[in-house]
Amino acid sequence: MNPSRKEHFYSREEAIEKFSGNKAALTDLSHLPSHKNEGDKSKAQRDQEVTKELKLKSWDGKKVRSFVSCFHCGKRRCIYSPTDDTYIRGSAALKAKLESISDRYSCGDLIFDDDDEMSKLIVQKLNLTCESQIEKGYYQNEDRFLKVKPICIYCGESGTVGGFLLGQNELRQRKLTGGYKCFPICVECHGSGKKVVRGRKKDQLEARAEHANATN
Repeated sequence: MNPSRKEHFYSREEAIEKFSGNKAALTDLSHLPSHKNEGDKSKAQRDQEVTKELKLKSWDGKKVRSFVSCFHCGKRRCIYSPTDDTYIRGSAALKAKLESISDRYSCGDLIFDDDDEMSKLIVQKLNLTCESQIEKGYYQNEDRFLKVKPICIYCGESGTVGGFLLGQNELRQRKLTGGYKCFPICVECHGSGKKVVRGRKKDQLEARAEHANATN
């Protein structure tokens, strides 16, 4: 990890230069413990079943009550709960469980196994790895109490929007939104070739601009 940039890994070029081509000093995310979860269809199926059973509407952002950070990659992973009341009922158990493991949560771990009664109150996605993007449900939702700061959807790093993070305005100016609302991406990830992740909702500013152009 690059100590000059909090929570951000060296780029491939930086790592090779710093470690003088010593491949033994390098690693990639496939070596992290959570990598074993990737591509497991049974985990993806489990996640689908949980959303139906608990009426989470495909991991709706309104149901995000808090988040935990992976001990290995530092990415934030969402804690869902059907209602505010169910989360309040489970929050003490969540805190105690995290303390019992010294906060060493890893992407794809379940804090409470599915056969634990607490798993109906404190709910997580299982099909996650350290390579997975930040869950879309994490991002700001005006209909929920939990408010969060913007972070890069790929690496999870925070920073100044308009500087290190490219938000909606910056992406619109670069004509990268395709007319949709998009998720924040940092200049490091964008510069490395990662694509802008678009949401389902249209960008109203662009829609109005397109309408104005069409009527002129």
